[in-house]
Amino acid sequence: MEKAAPARPVRGFALYVLDSQPVFCYNFCGREHTLVRSPDPLPSGRSVISLHFEYDRGGIGKGGTAFLRIDDVIVAQCRVERTVRAIFSMNEQLDIGVDRGSPVTEEIARREILVHRNTA
Repeated sequence: MEKAAPARPVRGFALYVLDSQPVFCYNFCGREHTLVRSPDPLPSGRSVISLHFEYDRGGIGKGGTAFLRIDDVIVAQCRVERTVRAIFSMNEQLDIGVDRGSPVTEEIARREILVHRNTA
């Protein structure tokens, strides 16, 4: 499992691969968890996984649509109803390959963490 995640115990977001499927989780203050999960596993070989978020206009704290992509092809999308009105945390970091901070979702909280393997 590889992941990238800035987080706090009750809010944050994460982009990770679990059981060969890319997943994006948006945790709104511990009250709402929005998951965007690829229906299919990653293809063999190298892939680029990305998340594009189209924010609703009209002020802060609005929602939007999250688009999960593999090699620039949208594989899943989901509506995020609201976003955090300010910053997530000033004392947690963006981790890639490991999560040294608080988990965004229980789905990855109790899993063995693998070190990111960059094959570029």
